[in-house]
Amino acid sequence: MTLDPCLSCLKLIISAGITEIYYETELKKTEDSVRDSFKNLVKLRKIVVPQEIKEQVSEFIVP
Repeated sequence: MTLDPCLSCLKLIISAGITEIYYETELKKTEDSVRDSFKNLVKLRKIVVPQEIKEQVSEFIVP
């Protein structure tokens, strides 16, 4: 995943049984208080993808 999920997507993710999400870029947090109520159901983990990996993967991405 590239962005942390919005509230609507977060609900779908939880209903699908997914318990952990890794993201690189944060959305603007306008729903923090509501989002915090889901933190026991799904773990959101921000990661840093090295530029070298991004370049390697970019050759497989079709614009």
